[in-house]
Amino acid sequence: MTCEVCAAPTDGYLLCYACNAHANAQFPTANVVAPLTYAVKGEQSYKDLTVYKNAEYGIAVRGDAIARIRSVVFASLSQHLRCVAELAGTEVVIASVPSTSGQRTGPHPLEQILSLFGPSLPRTGLTYVGEPGLERNARRKFLPESFRVDDTEAIRARHVLLMDDAWVQGGHLQSAAAALRLAGAAYVTAMPIARVLAGDFGPTANFLGEHKRRVFDPAICPLTGRFHS
Repeated sequence: MTCEVCAAPTDGYLLCYACNAHANAQFPTANVVAPLTYAVKGEQSYKDLTVYKNAEYGIAVRGDAIARIRSVVFASLSQHLRCVAELAGTEVVIASVPSTSGQRTGPHPLEQILSLFGPSLPRTGLTYVGEPGLERNARRKFLPESFRVDDTEAIRARHVLLMDDAWVQGGHLQSAAAALRLAGAAYVTAMPIARVLAGDFGPTANFLGEHKRRVFDPAICPLTGRFHS
């Protein structure tokens, strides 16, 4: 069984621990969460998400990771943006979750990937206004006040497709989704590139043992889990 929100394997519960905490936090969260794929720690998909935005790696190594991630995002969104648009019946605006580390200079690599869609997809921005320099687990807490919507009019009464690279506990993405909804977004679809899984965690180990690994197929809709005819 997997979590009804983030698709993490669970021991028979409808929600995983983190998503249950978000649901009880008295803030509006994303209306839908739809990871494009899974990334298992230690495997290539997880390594790509770790490497592609880390300046400590050489440009050749990062370039290969960026190329693979770009292919996943572009191939999937190109086929399924129509599915996203049909969820809420209002104009779709795209946004991405900004870095919260306080150490990045220049555009986030995910923003560069999303720029491939050009002006055909309206964009809006989010700014991290939380405490700088927090360690990683502290930054993952569910804190909607840590994000500011740069242009509230751009998202008011609209459907926001909110992209992020990796969902670990969902704190980043759900905090940003809550900030968007509190600022007036009519609907938020949260779409991380990958739901990260730790293979040594009991329910996840069982899940991975029962399900054969498959090559990513962009024809499978992240919203329905089905192939489009």
